[in-house]
Amino acid sequence: MTDVEIPIHRPGVILCLLQLCPNLRSLTIRVTFNETAIFEPLVHIKIQSLRIVIDGSTSDLLPGLFDAFSLPNLRALEVHSVQWPYEEFKSFLTRSNCPLETLILGTEVKMRDEQRAQCVALIPSLEILVSLYEDL
Repeated sequence: MTDVEIPIHRPGVILCLLQLCPNLRSLTIRVTFNETAIFEPLVHIKIQSLRIVIDGSTSDLLPGLFDAFSLPNLRALEVHSVQWPYEEFKSFLTRSNCPLETLILGTEVKMRDEQRAQCVALIPSLEILVSLYEDL
C-alpha cells in the first residue's frame, strides 16, 4: 500500500498506520477526535506527501505530530488546522532534513510573515501556498 486517505477517530491509529505501511508514500488524514495525543517518536522514510485536516478542537494534535515524527523524504505538506505550531514545525523540518518543496496551509492557519521568511531561510526552494479547500 502506497497511498492512503483515511479519517482518524483515535490518536493511536496514526502511529499504527505508519508502522503497518512502511511503503506508504502519500497519506491524507482527517482527524476527528477531541482527546490530547502523545505520540512516540517515529521515522518514516518513504512518505513524500502528507495532508492533515483537523476537525473540531484537537488543537494539541499538530504540535505532537511535529514533535514525534521525522519524515526525511517529505516533499509536500498540506495542513488545515485551528492553529499553527511554528516552533514544533521548525524543529520537525530541522530533524527531518527533508526536501520539502511545497507547504500548503488552509486559510484558517495563521503564519506570520517573519515565520514564513524563517521557513524559506531553512529551505530556500520552499513554496508556501494558501488553500481554500479541505475536502477529504
